[in-house]
Amino acid sequence: MNTPTHSLFAPIIRLLLAFVAMLPVSALAQGTDWAFQATGISGQSLLPTVYNHVTSDASGNLYVSSNVVDSTEFGSFTIHGYPVVPGVHLAAEYLAKFNSQGEPQWVQTFTGPDGLLRINDLATDPQGNVYFTGHVSNQVTIDTISIVTNFTSGELIVAKFNPQGEVQWVKTSDSQPGFSSSTGASIAISPAGDVVVSGYVSNEVVFDSVTLDGTSNQLLVSYDSDGNLNWVNSYGTQNPLFLDSQIGIDGAGNIYWVGSCASTASSNIATFDTIQVDVEHGAAFLAKFDEDGAIQWLNSWLGAINNEFPVAAGDLAVDRNTNAVYIGGVFRGSFEIAGTTLTETSALASDMFVARFSSDGTAQWARQSHGPAEPVRMYDLSVNSQGELFLAARVFNSAGLTGFTLGEGANAATITLDGPTNGIVAKYTTNGDLGWMKAVLGTGGNEIQSLVAIDANTAAITGFFTGTATLGTNTLVAGPGSNSSNIFVATCTGNATTGFGDVEETTFGAKVYPNPADRAFTVELEDPTTISQLNLMNSQGQVIRSIPHPTSFEVIQTTGLSAGIYLLRIHQGGVVKSQKVIVQR
Repeated sequence: MNTPTHSLFAPIIRLLLAFVAMLPVSALAQGTDWAFQATGISGQSLLPTVYNHVTSDASGNLYVSSNVVDSTEFGSFTIHGYPVVPGVHLAAEYLAKFNSQGEPQWVQTFTGPDGLLRINDLATDPQGNVYFTGHVSNQVTIDTISIVTNFTSGELIVAKFNPQGEVQWVKTSDSQPGFSSSTGASIAISPAGDVVVSGYVSNEVVFDSVTLDGTSNQLLVSYDSDGNLNWVNSYGTQNPLFLDSQIGIDGAGNIYWVGSCASTASSNIATFDTIQVDVEHGAAFLAKFDEDGAIQWLNSWLGAINNEFPVAAGDLAVDRNTNAVYIGGVFRGSFEIAGTTLTETSALASDMFVARFSSDGTAQWARQSHGPAEPVRMYDLSVNSQGELFLAARVFNSAGLTGFTLGEGANAATITLDGPTNGIVAKYTTNGDLGWMKAVLGTGGNEIQSLVAIDANTAAITGFFTGTATLGTNTLVAGPGSNSSNIFVATCTGNATTGFGDVEETTFGAKVYPNPADRAFTVELEDPTTISQLNLMNSQGQVIRSIPHPTSFEVIQTTGLSAGIYLLRIHQGGVVKSQKVIVQR
């Protein structure tokens, strides 16, 4: 997962990790296998934003990274961070390994006398080695290797660890005088074992014996499995603005790169090898390169609303079986992709989108969200072995209790949000149908910031929360202090109704008869003027019948439905009420 450098939402997150035990979750029907929580207790300020990352290896082990302040216990392991100093926002990064049962195996913490490391992405290879990329400044120790950068502006960093958590090698760039710097944003491992990183470079920066002169600042760099430089290329304009960026590699070793960029110079033309793009105020792009870094094709989307980005694409996943590519991001206004015009009607809001492309760059389908008049943030995409797409996102919800919808028509699912921010995880089939959607509910804000597909219907997720967070049958409780936030790591299985915390049956305010039903049932509403929506949903959380602004008596046909249990939901004044109904044959 990439670390966003441009966001529609930038809260001040406060974090201090302390020990909590493993919280087992047994009911798969509730949406989680297991969850691990680390609780903040001090309320000390950490960074303007905190990002968590997760990846997995072929054996189902998980690797997780995030930030830590001071010292704390991580399962049976102690993390040594920086001392808490009021007004000083130093944070140590950690990299942890969990086995498939959610038990911590080892933890590496990276600190220095005055250094700062930011891990922006993780990847694993078939041998179980784990890699990270990001940004390092001043002096930081990576296991047994001490990194000292030339200038405080910092360097791109790439590191490799074996399955036991021992560092194998660390590579950094070498910035030259004149406010030079570089950052690694995303990392992927090719079938041949090469390590490819996307990122950003400013002014003159040296990668081994190759010097980049700073006239372009989008960056791709490739190393072999031993850390030797294969090649490095930069693209863009003289003074561009670098935004989100993520890469993926297909089964043939081709590199796909999605990102967003703009120019602050007089020229609005960005050059990608032999292809030029008019970026104006901002453009999103999807490009394909061969394994040697030569560009094959590039798609771009352009437009501006009040000098803001109408389209920001920064998330990508590749199906190595078919070499299909999924991209995701957010947009304002409208734009066209895959022959579909996506539209967000509110002037202040944004919606997220996902789209699928073939390996030759042909767009196959595109889907968007429908939700509150608030910003939405796409965080991560991952593909399972069947080529189906999982996504992680955040919905900002200052109005409170607002419905958020993915899918269209009968294939739509809606979740009623209950916090200032809610983390969303969803699955799409290969043809663009919504499989299911879930949300982390709770009393405070929360975000799912990274996920990785584990099997056909399960993803591992990580993020943070304040207050409480409901995952499956468990409600996690934040540590003391109104400003503390808490890390969670969990697995999510999407074989139940929407929401990690399944909605219990409530006083429905309606009569439903007959129940069980054969061909149809009648819903008799006590006060229909207060009800905005009446939905019938299947066991995957998909809306199969929808009636906006229902009347006192509504007859819902069950023709074509399989026998089984369904969920009838009404949306009443921001509250969702549910009742099970049975279709029999």
